[in-house]
Amino acid sequence: LCDTFMRVMGDVVTNTPKLTADNIDDISDKTMAAMGVLKTLGTLVLNLEGSPEVVFSLEAVVYPVIRFVLEQHVVDLYDEAFEILDCCLFAVKTVSPNAWGLFGAIYECFKSDGIDFIEEMLPSLDNYVSYGMDVIAATSELQARLFDVVETVMKSDRVGEGDRTCACKLAEAIMLHGRGKVDGMIPGFLGLAAAYLLADDAIKTAQFRVHVLEIVLNALYYNPAIALGVLEQYQWTDGVFTRLLQSVDRFTRVHDKKLLILGLTAILGVPAAQLPPSLQGGLSQLFAGVLQSFQSLGKAIEAREALEKMYEGDDLDGDFDGASNDFEWDGGSDIDADDGVFADDDDADEAHGQSLRDLAGRAAAALGSAAGDIGEFELGSGDDDDDDDEEDDDFDAALEEEYALESPIEQINLYIHLQDKLAEVQSTNGAVYDAIFGSLNAESTQLVQALMDEATAQRAQQA
Repeated sequence: LCDTFMRVMGDVVTNTPKLTADNIDDISDKTMAAMGVLKTLGTLVLNLEGSPEVVFSLEAVVYPVIRFVLEQHVVDLYDEAFEILDCCLFAVKTVSPNAWGLFGAIYECFKSDGIDFIEEMLPSLDNYVSYGMDVIAATSELQARLFDVVETVMKSDRVGEGDRTCACKLAEAIMLHGRGKVDGMIPGFLGLAAAYLLADDAIKTAQFRVHVLEIVLNALYYNPAIALGVLEQYQWTDGVFTRLLQSVDRFTRVHDKKLLILGLTAILGVPAAQLPPSLQGGLSQLFAGVLQSFQSLGKAIEAREALEKMYEGDDLDGDFDGASNDFEWDGGSDIDADDGVFADDDDADEAHGQSLRDLAGRAAAALGSAAGDIGEFELGSGDDDDDDDEEDDDFDAALEEEYALESPIEQINLYIHLQDKLAEVQSTNGAVYDAIFGSLNAESTQLVQALMDEATAQRAQQA
C-alpha cells in the first residue's frame, strides 16, 4: 500500500506544476486513488488499536507516507494523514523517535498552509503532549513551537472562534500534562487569554468564552502563585475574575465544572497575605462559584453518562446511580457567585468601568506583539448583562458534552478533593478559611455540610 501511494503521489507531485486541460483528470484520479490508499491505511491502523506492538512496527512504513504528504503540501490529503498519525500515536501511547522525527514536518506544514487545518491537527498535537511531555519539558525548542502554534491561531484573522477553541484546548493539554514542568509557558498563555477577556466584543460565542476562561483556570490549577503573580503584575486580576464569576453558569459540562472547581480551590491554598488585594476581599465569592458548580454537578454527570450509554448502545432508561453522581442538592435557591465584590451590578458599574477601560492599554502594552496583531482592544464597562441581550444564539448556547474525553483530571473525585482542600486550608491557612466560612449564610453552610457528607460517603465506598 505504501509503495503504491508513493508511486502514485510521486507522479501527481511531478505533473501538478505542468497541469493542463489534458492531464487534469488523470491527476485528479490519481489523487483520489492516493486518498483511497490512505483511508485503507487508516482503517488498518484503527483496527490494530488493541495491538500497539504491531502499530509500532508499522511506523517505519506509515510515517514516510505522512511526511511526504506534509512536505509536498498535498492539502487534499491532510485530513487522512493527520487521522492516521492520531491513530498511531494513540494506539502505542508513546512518542517514538520516528514520531518525533515527524514533528518538525508538522510544524513547518502549520507555518506554511496548515493553520486552516488546526482542527485536524489538534488530536495529533494533543497526543504529542499527552505521551511526550517529558521530552517537551526538556526541550525548549519544542515548547517554543507549541506555544507558537497556540499564539498564531489565537491571533490570526484567517481563522474563526472554532479554530481558536482548538488553540485553547492545546494550551490546556500542555498545562495539565506538564504541571510543574513548563512554568515559562504560563505567562504567555495568560497574556493570550487576557487579550480576549479584557476586550470589548472580542468574544462572540459561549464556547470560545468558556475555553478562554479555562486557560486562566488551568493556569491557576497548574500553579496559583505563578498565575496570580502574572495577573497582578499586569493589573488583570480584577477584570479577569469579574469575567470568570459572571460566567460560572456557562460551565455546563463535567470537565468544565472540574476545571472551575480545581482552579478556584487552588487559590484557597495561597496564604492570605500573598493574595492580590482584590481577591482578599472576594474570597467568599470565589467559594460561592465553587458551590454553584457543585449544585449542578450531578445533573452534568448524568448528561455525560447518558451520552456514553447512547454511544455504547446501552439502555438509556437505566438509573444513573453511580457513586460519582449520587449527590443531589435540593436545599433551596441557587448560590450565585456573581453577587458581591466582583458583581457587575449598577453600583459596581461606575467603580469598575474606568479601571477596566484602562486595562485595555496595559494589556496591549504588556503583551506586546501578542496583543498587537489581534487588534487594538478597548474594554467596555464590563456590563455583561447588557451585552448578553445583544449576543446571538451562539453565545447563549450551552456547551455539549464530549464523548470519551480523556484528561489528567478525569479521575479526580471533586467531593473528596474539596473535603481535603478545606481541611488543608483550615490547618495551614486560617485567615483564608475564616474569610470563607465567616461569610457563609445558613443555606451555604448547609450545602457545604452536605458536600462533606457526600465526600465521606464516597471515600468509604472507594475504600
